[in-house]
Amino acid sequence: MMNTTVQDRPSNIYDVARMAKVSTATVSFAMNGKGRVSRKTQDRVRAASKTLNYHPHPSARSLPRLHRGTNKRTATDLIAFNVVDFPGVRATYFDTLSGVTSRVWENRKMIIYQPIEIGREASFPWINRHGIDGRLLIGRVDDSVMDLFRAENVPTVILGDHQCQQPVWNINLDNHAVGRMMVDHLWKLGHRRFLFVSSKRHFLYQDEIKRGCTERLEERSATPASCLVVDQMELDVLQFEAIMTDPATRPTAVLTIEWECTRPILRGAQKLGLEAPRDFSLLAFGMLSDQKITVVDPCVEEMGRQGMDLLLRLIEQKHTSSPGRTLIGPTITEGETCGPPPSFDHPSKGFK
Repeated sequence: MMNTTVQDRPSNIYDVARMAKVSTATVSFAMNGKGRVSRKTQDRVRAASKTLNYHPHPSARSLPRLHRGTNKRTATDLIAFNVVDFPGVRATYFDTLSGVTSRVWENRKMIIYQPIEIGREASFPWINRHGIDGRLLIGRVDDSVMDLFRAENVPTVILGDHQCQQPVWNINLDNHAVGRMMVDHLWKLGHRRFLFVSSKRHFLYQDEIKRGCTERLEERSATPASCLVVDQMELDVLQFEAIMTDPATRPTAVLTIEWECTRPILRGAQKLGLEAPRDFSLLAFGMLSDQKITVVDPCVEEMGRQGMDLLLRLIEQKHTSSPGRTLIGPTITEGETCGPPPSFDHPSKGFK
């Protein structure tokens, strides 16, 4: 006989119906207190639910309900989360989505994850049939992407950078403030010789971070010659070694504004026998798995939460101001890679 109380997966409505010897519709009615279900049957269903430790998903009641024989939607709490990128790019924006889903859960909504590939026709037959209450867009969003959904006439919020010329609702990190914060953090430690490292892939936030860094250095420096800045794109191990062993370019602090650029720096430092913060300070922008590295947090989960909050206010018509951008202030998570600048007489390999 099959044991219905011990399972390798969470119980579902079919397990409850099987144990209570009723239909799944009866289980739904009994759990929701709707429909004509006898007290005896309700008790049997609830007893089975308790035995199986079954709890309906709080958003299950929010699925679209259609009038019989029509396409008229009578209730929905469906939100679309669209990732826009080139074909073959596997950007999931998982951390941003985590922030979104936390608000989805709290507000008893449902979310539909839909990647959109640039240059390919977008088709949404399920949404076209049932409809949604709002959209969250992230990735390479421009006016052409917004035009895809214009006919829906539902609130739309863009998360992160975008290239739209039309007025839009946008939640983004204050990337300009990121650059200023990075310089301030290292300047207060005594650094005046900097290496900026970015990726060959061009993103708007990189430009904003670099602009913030440059402006803050100009404000901090008494004269242009009072500090050294080496700007390097797509740094590899050999390039890092060359910079670190040349007295003319050797920095005391390295700032990376793309997380993937941190790896060759760490490999190059290891090859030269250098350690942070003994021989140089390392400050990175992005979410790194190595908690020892001092980082400026991109706040992507908070971006997701605030984006969802804004979308809900727009859906409920509680937000009356015009479209615009809301910026989230950056924060620094202290690790073990930032400290005062070293003296250049340390007997590490490559240093004279």
